[in-house]
Amino acid sequence: MPPIENVEIKKQYGNIDVLCVINNRFPIIIEDKTNTCAHSGQLDRYYKQICSRKEFSASDIIRIFFKTYDQSNYAKIEGDGYRVFTRTDFLRILNQYTQTHSDIFNDFKTQLNELEASVQSYQTMPKEKWTNSSWTGFYMALKERLGREDSACNWKYIPNQNGGFMGFWWSFDTTSGITSHVQLEGNEKINRLVFKLKTATPTKAVYASWSKKLVKLSSEFDLSIIKPKRLGSGRSVTVALLEHDFRIFNDGVLDMDATVALLRKAECILDRAKESFEIVEQRHTTPA
Repeated sequence: MPPIENVEIKKQYGNIDVLCVINNRFPIIIEDKTNTCAHSGQLDRYYKQICSRKEFSASDIIRIFFKTYDQSNYAKIEGDGYRVFTRTDFLRILNQYTQTHSDIFNDFKTQLNELEASVQSYQTMPKEKWTNSSWTGFYMALKERLGREDSACNWKYIPNQNGGFMGFWWSFDTTSGITSHVQLEGNEKINRLVFKLKTATPTKAVYASWSKKLVKLSSEFDLSIIKPKRLGSGRSVTVALLEHDFRIFNDGVLDMDATVALLRKAECILDRAKESFEIVEQRHTTPA
């Protein structure tokens, strides 16, 4: 890009949060999100809107998705051609300026640093004091540690009649029309690791057989997996769960390595269960 000679900033131009035009040639679309996500094809619509203006070339348009809070993944955002600029990215810039006379700047920087500290609090905070922000930071780190960047590995807040929880789910696979995965659920009262099944044609006998298999396999991995008190009969059912907290703490501090190792065991248990049911299915379908 050539030296910047002039900058024109337009707010809410065609519903775009900020449109910044540099040197009358380079338009920068900035979509500013906090706790919300992109929706209704708005990102692609904004890009096409600027493309339609004759004074701009499509190759000169820069698209920025500015996110001061956190979300599970940005695959769709990046697929729409946007570069993600996160709170962490922003703080790297803001924290370079330690002495300013702008109260607005200082207050905003303080607010973002406090938010970042709350998200990272899972690393030092006792488990009974974890907040939704703590769970968010933990899940973000967990996704990276598990090496899962695909859209099938996600986390978000799940509202329900009991007050809701922060959920994390991964290790999806489908066997004989049944989709299985591992799910974590956490809030100030609960911390559960559960094995979930989902099928279009619920069969309680099938759910019971998966539950029995998962419990049996868990002894091989030195985990205490138990059946739920009540085995549901809907399309999405918890068929087994870890008897204790899936997080491992040493001296009141989260041991991330040990916690990830436990979750890897849960993955292996589910994989082994899937393999056993695949073998049974093959026996039933292979001609004599």
